[in-house]
Amino acid sequence: MSYTGLLRHSLVIENPATGAEDSWGHVEPEPFSDGPSVRGLVQDRRGVEVEQSGGLGGTVVADVVIFLPTGTAITEQDRIRRVDTGAVYEVLYVKDAAGQGHHLEVACRLVKSEAVGS
Repeated sequence: MSYTGLLRHSLVIENPATGAEDSWGHVEPEPFSDGPSVRGLVQDRRGVEVEQSGGLGGTVVADVVIFLPTGTAITEQDRIRRVDTGAVYEVLYVKDAAGQGHHLEVACRLVKSEAVGS
């Protein structure tokens, strides 16, 4: 199987919105807007359930690696949304895997859980 055949997840790269800021410096109504759609491979590395503490009870924080084709326009300011589940990942860093120009490895953190029943 070719490398592109392994990229089985449909993803949307969400770019930070540019627009008018409110009095607190936030862009309204959404801080991100949809960018390009790409194929990738999402691999969960670790999941930890946060114990009940304020509003965080039951929230799952996950370390995720997402593999993307080389040349994909993505930076650490972007987010990635998985189309089939709606999960949203904050991009922590982007690197060229082994410096070979073959594919990108994107380290992410889950910031919005998958839809219930997914």
